[in-house]
Amino acid sequence: MSKIEIKGARILVTGAAGFIGAHLCAHLLSQGAQVTGVDSLVPTGDRMHDRLAPLRDHADFQFIGADISHETDPLFAQEGYTAIVHLAARYAPQAGWDDPAGAVRNNVAALMAVLTACQVYRPAHLIFASGAAVYGLNRHQDTSEYDAVDHPVSPLAAGMRAAELLAHSFAHHHQISTTGLRFFSLYGPAGHHDSAISHFVRALFAGTPLTVYHKGQARRSWTYIDDAIRLIARVLTQPPLGNSRWDQAQRTPAQSVAPFKIYNVGSGESATVTEVIRILERHVGVPATLKSMPPPPGDIRVSICNPQRLLQDFADMPRTSLEEGLAKVIAWYRTQR
Repeated sequence: MSKIEIKGARILVTGAAGFIGAHLCAHLLSQGAQVTGVDSLVPTGDRMHDRLAPLRDHADFQFIGADISHETDPLFAQEGYTAIVHLAARYAPQAGWDDPAGAVRNNVAALMAVLTACQVYRPAHLIFASGAAVYGLNRHQDTSEYDAVDHPVSPLAAGMRAAELLAHSFAHHHQISTTGLRFFSLYGPAGHHDSAISHFVRALFAGTPLTVYHKGQARRSWTYIDDAIRLIARVLTQPPLGNSRWDQAQRTPAQSVAPFKIYNVGSGESATVTEVIRILERHVGVPATLKSMPPPPGDIRVSICNPQRLLQDFADMPRTSLEEGLAKVIAWYRTQR
């Protein structure tokens, strides 16, 4: 499969009003792509309309309001998408326990609908979202795509892994170049309303306690959104080929003879929740009051990204320091008050 040029490409992005989707649409448009964005706009309270507003003003952006788990026809009324980036999914593990059926619908049924459509419309590259939650009970300090992902601890994580397996089976049978991206703790301006960093920032400005789990010692590979978006764009340009020398005995679950790969998308550097809060305190200029609570079901204390596969295939990675990224979040939040 030849390299995809973003300029002039027709790209479908699902979850276009979400945190990752809206940033990706804006980046692709800036690179000269024609972008069709789709989103069900649920939940409505997560800044979705605010994220969509600047995209709607772009001549090369078209928006379709639809639930892709059962409404794929409007998406493919215009044939000929160069690539599809499927980001319409849930990412917070605790959300899976609140609504297990919803987690399956959003992470499995929605991807199944896209995969079924790809049989007919055959994009040059399908990218889909997964997440660090798939590593579950894995005890490695920095998790890599070579690690086993057989012991999830939430319905959401199990659904993500099921989606990965479905995508591989379609890639193998229909020879559709497919890439799964396991996102690690993405943050940035206009971030998810219920993310840890969004909660910390709101609480600091409101003077209310910051809820922390694991006594503030949970460790994450905090990854700035612009870095993740540039990586997605790079991955998009290189549809995977099957590895004819793949040997199951070598335990390389993130690739096979199918045109299929999985990558971790994360900074490779980590910090505890307490370290994040200390940086935010400095930028906001007020001390935090912490409220320690038991972790919600499905929450993993240590989730660190090993990005070596991305480095191997794409040579270098954009990296925004945690200090710089959090400063940008605070600056953005001040404009929203």
